[in-house]
Amino acid sequence: MPNDVASEKRQILEKMGATVELVKPCSIVDPNNFVRVAERRAQEYELFEGEAKDGSGESITRKGFFMDQFENPSNFAAHYKNTGPEIFKQMKGKPKLDAIVHGSGTGGTISGLSLYLKPRIPGLKMYLADPPGSGLANKVNHNVMFSETEREGTRRRHQVDTIIEGVGLNRLTSNFSLLFQNSSFDISSSSKTELEYEQDQAGNDLGLDEQDFKYIDGAFSVSDQQAVHMARFVMDNDGLFLGSSSALNLVAVVQLARKLGKGCTILTILCDSGQRHLTKFWNDEWLAQSGLDTSTPSDLSFF
Repeated sequence: MPNDVASEKRQILEKMGATVELVKPCSIVDPNNFVRVAERRAQEYELFEGEAKDGSGESITRKGFFMDQFENPSNFAAHYKNTGPEIFKQMKGKPKLDAIVHGSGTGGTISGLSLYLKPRIPGLKMYLADPPGSGLANKVNHNVMFSETEREGTRRRHQVDTIIEGVGLNRLTSNFSLLFQNSSFDISSSSKTELEYEQDQAGNDLGLDEQDFKYIDGAFSVSDQQAVHMARFVMDNDGLFLGSSSALNLVAVVQLARKLGKGCTILTILCDSGQRHLTKFWNDEWLAQSGLDTSTPSDLSFF
């Protein structure tokens, strides 16, 4: 994993028995990027059969597996088959869902929710919440992958653009690309959910044509300061101890609510706890050294 993430994320893995290798943050095209290193480590442990080194003659079998969560379509499929239907089922009989807001790390959650729910909820909008240093918001809003930190004269070799962990990229993953019309993912009948089978058996014609929908409608760029303020505001007012990705989502929710107007219903996912962000995002001294204010806003006008 990158060596700049909150240390408790590493410590949790080690307590579970993992050996954690820390690497410098760098571009995905760099062979020392954490994804590329993980891929190499898996290849090094691919199926190996032979005699034990102790000379006992016993066969040894080892196998490494590279999860490839950014590009693996199982990521998207998990949310298309499970999270989306769960939301759809729970929203029945409630006010119409107007919009969903979510950040993108691998892109699996936002793409899975959009491709499942948009054909089933008329008029539903999907918006991206994006942190500093990420080019995804510009890709969604202007169809150009660009971040201000990539501007000529500002780029650094190992720059750290944001304190918000787990979301934001300067490349399109296979999972996130499904949100664009030129994607070629085939949602076949084999991916039908239990809920869809129930509807089919009831004689209802789903009549879904996924190609008729725009799967991503816009993006909001959220600053580090806004995320810090939101986490403190929600802790003080709602008793929710959230991580940086959840705070990012909520800032974008407030911005979208102003755009849609009074009475709108917006869904997001509080996807991380503050317990994994104690050494950075919830460390007031560290944040102050980074020039960030850790006071609690008095109301939502701060956002």
